[in-house]
Amino acid sequence: KVKPMSVEQQFEFTTKAGNKVTGRLDLNESGPRDLKTGVNQRVNIAKYGTYSMLLRSQGFESIQVIEDYLRRVKIKDEQPPVVSTYFDVQLAENVSMNIIKQIEAGYVKFMEFGDPGVFLANPASVLCGAKFCGCFHTDFCPESKTKAAK
Repeated sequence: KVKPMSVEQQFEFTTKAGNKVTGRLDLNESGPRDLKTGVNQRVNIAKYGTYSMLLRSQGFESIQVIEDYLRRVKIKDEQPPVVSTYFDVQLAENVSMNIIKQIEAGYVKFMEFGDPGVFLANPASVLCGAKFCGCFHTDFCPESKTKAAK
């Protein structure tokens, strides 16, 4: 049984470098608890680490991180049960902070040299496209030019 401390709440914190990190958590239950649906379960550990740090920055304890995954199936098929995955809080926070630090370091290098290549592109991502990324098919992101536009 779920015992929420907060639901759909926006949080933010500022990094040591002075950058703001924000996020909206589905549910806080002694740590982030997130519902995901889809045909395949994806790897979201960095996101959950950020959620955990957001909670701690506001004085909440974050002692567990849980993803509840409900596989999407055709209406005629039997619905499989929800799979709850528990993540190591410290590992999730470390993964998240490493990514945040990489972004901050990339920004400093970009401002110094003007080279967009300091930011690692991921054309294999489902977010790589005109709908989600303003850099798609531009000179700023030549890697995305190898991907067909939708």
